[in-house]
Amino acid sequence: MKAPEQLPTELVWTADGHLGEVAMTAIADGEEAILPREAFGHLGVCETCAAGVESAASLSASVTRALGAPLLAIAKVVCDRVEPLKPVGELLGR
Repeated sequence: MKAPEQLPTELVWTADGHLGEVAMTAIADGEEAILPREAFGHLGVCETCAAGVESAASLSASVTRALGAPLLAIAKVVCDRVEPLKPVGELLGR
């Protein structure tokens, strides 16, 4: 399996030496493989960047919750009405 390409330096770091928004979002979304090791060293000692990653993770979780429930409901409705998918609909609950 080929290792993913890493983000360009200008997307990892800001001009003042902190993690950029793209890097913080990548960490929050579990995409650590695209970041250099130095990013995690910095994250471990920088409260500003740690707070940024926490904020990005919170936003990601909120979006997932907001979109996840309606999509799951739509999937259930479809499964309940398509004969071969009815067992899946039953697994999704009432």
